[in-house]
Amino acid sequence: MSLKEFSGAVAVVTGGASGIGKATARALYARGAHVVIADLNEQALAPVAQEIRESFPNAQGQVVTFTLDVTNETQVRALMQQAATINGRVGIVVTCAGLGKGGPIDLFTGEEMQRLMDVNFMGTYHSVRAALPYMRQQGSGHFVLISSVAGKLPHPY
Repeated sequence: MSLKEFSGAVAVVTGGASGIGKATARALYARGAHVVIADLNEQALAPVAQEIRESFPNAQGQVVTFTLDVTNETQVRALMQQAATINGRVGIVVTCAGLGKGGPIDLFTGEEMQRLMDVNFMGTYHSVRAALPYMRQQGSGHFVLISSVAGKLPHPY
């Protein structure tokens, strides 16, 4: 997308309250997008949104926050519905919500491994499924699915 294409676009960023998600939300807002920052960490959302607004006082977009757990399909659908109310479109979805854990497999509980899979895989799946009807209806849209480099590098254990 060119810089012009970001102007007025609605961009949803899951995991947007920290790390790559926060940096992505900042960059999109700086380029004129309306940004919906979605994260499980409710306490971090308002300060991040305020920081982004203050960092780019001349930006034309909006910064909206949404608290959710990406493993909850109903919440993710509500997120996309909320995003579409900004200008009737969901133009960009960036999936940054994710968990990581390293170490010997016998130190992982089944619940920890299930949570890891639910957030990293199902969270992305729910986000794409929830945004897809909007993008199909409007005839366009972009998905940016962030994944850890850990999946491409060998690790002990």
